[in-house]
Amino acid sequence: MEDLKAFLKDALKKMSESFGIPGYEDGIRATIIELMKPFVDEIKVDKLGNIIGVLHGKSEKPKIMIAAHMDQIGFLVKHIDEKGFLRLTPVGGWDARTLLNVRVKILTKDGKFVHGIIGSKPPHILKEEEKSKPITIDDLFVDVGATKKEDVEKLGIRVGSPVILDFNFIELPNDRVSGLAFDDRSGVAVMLGALKLLSEEKDKIEGTVYAVATVQEEVGLRGARTSAFSVNPDVGIAIDVTIAADVPGVGDQDKITELGKGPAITIMDA
Repeated sequence: MEDLKAFLKDALKKMSESFGIPGYEDGIRATIIELMKPFVDEIKVDKLGNIIGVLHGKSEKPKIMIAAHMDQIGFLVKHIDEKGFLRLTPVGGWDARTLLNVRVKILTKDGKFVHGIIGSKPPHILKEEEKSKPITIDDLFVDVGATKKEDVEKLGIRVGSPVILDFNFIELPNDRVSGLAFDDRSGVAVMLGALKLLSEEKDKIEGTVYAVATVQEEVGLRGARTSAFSVNPDVGIAIDVTIAADVPGVGDQDKITELGKGPAITIMDA
């Protein structure tokens, strides 16, 4: 069990530190392929970019598909002003309250990263009506240290360049960790952990296991749809994250999940 725990932590760290917003999953895809290789008989990458790992058991049927998405929420650069500030458009769902003064990484056309900081109008000069207004992504900008638009372009940043937050993976007490893109790299880690255990007893598997790391979930479940048609499983299991509701401010009636108390099984969409 300690061996499995160490593997899961290492896998989650590697995936958390890999780049991969929808449509730009090359980095995270390469990471997952390397992690998956030891536990499957074959790996395919379909035309959309889904990874399909196949573990053969004693029989072809039933076909069991386990799926977790590899992509993460992020942004695209939508505008660069004359002073070199960037404006962003979201890719996936964001709460703008979480974005003030955080670091970001912009992937350039040369495959390098440029670091920046998300800023907003200083609170000291906000008008009274602005102070009570909810902040939106349109209120935010990214400062990459440029003084003019040409500086930004020389860095390799263009309109359409992908952007993610810049957070380090850290270990906390009580076997807890924190990092970026646990939605749904933690789900992929669970899938890889299951593969590791299954591969050690593959002679007992009745059927064929298809482990699928899907793309573009954050913009409409695109990879899940195409891979499900491709695999055509008899049984499908989707692994994703949910809210840990055991935090201050959440009433007992809403505490349907607690961190460390096991998996949650969906019975309906909220």
